[in-house]
Amino acid sequence: MEKNVRIWYYIDMDRKRNKKWIGIVSVALICICIVIMGNHLSKSSEAVLVASDGKTVIAHLYWKDKKIQYECPEGCEDYVDLTCREAIEVLRKKDGLSKEEAGKKLVKEQYTLITYFEEDAFKALEKGDKAITSSSGEALALSDGKGHLLAAYTSGNNSSVNQLLKKTYAGSTMKPLSTYGLGIEKNVISWSSLYKDSAYEENWPTNVEAFTEQEETVAEALAESNNAITVKVLDDVGIKEACTFMRDSLELQVDEEKKMIDEDTELYKKELLSSLGLGYLTEGVNVKEMLENYQVFAQGGEKYKLSSLKSIENKEKEKIYENSELKEQIFSSETAYIMNRMLKGVVQSGTGKAAQINGIDVCGKTGTSDNYRDNWFVGMTPEYVCAVWYGMENGERMQNDAVVAFRETINQLPADSKINYQVPETVVEREYCEKTGLLAGEHCENIQTGYYKENELPPVCGE
Repeated sequence: MEKNVRIWYYIDMDRKRNKKWIGIVSVALICICIVIMGNHLSKSSEAVLVASDGKTVIAHLYWKDKKIQYECPEGCEDYVDLTCREAIEVLRKKDGLSKEEAGKKLVKEQYTLITYFEEDAFKALEKGDKAITSSSGEALALSDGKGHLLAAYTSGNNSSVNQLLKKTYAGSTMKPLSTYGLGIEKNVISWSSLYKDSAYEENWPTNVEAFTEQEETVAEALAESNNAITVKVLDDVGIKEACTFMRDSLELQVDEEKKMIDEDTELYKKELLSSLGLGYLTEGVNVKEMLENYQVFAQGGEKYKLSSLKSIENKEKEKIYENSELKEQIFSSETAYIMNRMLKGVVQSGTGKAAQINGIDVCGKTGTSDNYRDNWFVGMTPEYVCAVWYGMENGERMQNDAVVAFRETINQLPADSKINYQVPETVVEREYCEKTGLLAGEHCENIQTGYYKENELPPVCGE
């Protein structure tokens, strides 16, 4: 991979100048080059960040102005920064150091940071990024579903901001986590539970399409990203329960929402439904958090801690740290698979149709914030989970380019048709009546297929 280090020289030399002057300039130029290259070599020899093969150097790290600085490929800066942050935290805890002391030690003792970085994954994200036609900042990140951050490609107007960690609104990408997933987990809803497509209160919240005043299943509501039905489901699931789950299991910042709940849930009910259900958390979320949490829908409800840092070696090639690959079961395997199939519906017939790829089982969810300032797609295949976000300052959008960026990324990656999502034995596929949301009876005319927990089946329709 070509490093993002380029030194340009331009000398406009008058041809009438004599050879002596040319010689002086040449010697001076050689001296300058020696100083610059010497400086570069001294920096790059301090510490390195390497790819998953343990050999390919991704970044040279050096210590300057009381912080780690680095040279790396364009678009890879935030991945490198994230890895350095992880390594500093490891050394800080291991050796009882301050962040500054840990950073300085990492570089001065010439540590090697071995990452999960894969060059093919980076190139795929770079290709996907080209689908985003305009933005004020963007981040694409890819994991294997088991917590290994394979690559990230980012850019933005402010180079001092890590786009992977930038807090912003999640929009509708929050719905599967905070509302529908939790609702299925607590057996408040099932695939075919019916809700009326109408305002929750006083024409709020609005949908992209006008209210139909008709009953819809929650699977249909998620596919079309129906805001009104989402807040109704969340109200049934419980605002307090959702807030606690988001704090303890999703590890999102909900301090302000918790304060509103403690003060007066009813008084702030509309604000809480919007924050928790529609993705407008006061503290916001970032790409790293969303990618980490969406892995659960591809991994049977297990949440793997997302990390770019695989291990750390000292200059003697001794391993002083190795990632323990932590995971936690936050949804049952039944809930995770049912949600996985609902998210497939988003791609098959809903707002994520542009993510479809022939021969690949794609699932995912779109999301936008007010005036399209945030645009998301977090999706998965049996082999990868990919989060795409980009921001818009002018708030204008023709389509959600994040969906296309996801598709273009996955299209560049190898796919093994033998790898599939794991289907729990306790999840069953059943036909249901569209009119009642109950399991289809012998007289039902309009029938669809859904997925259910075997011990939580709706009754059979008697109409």
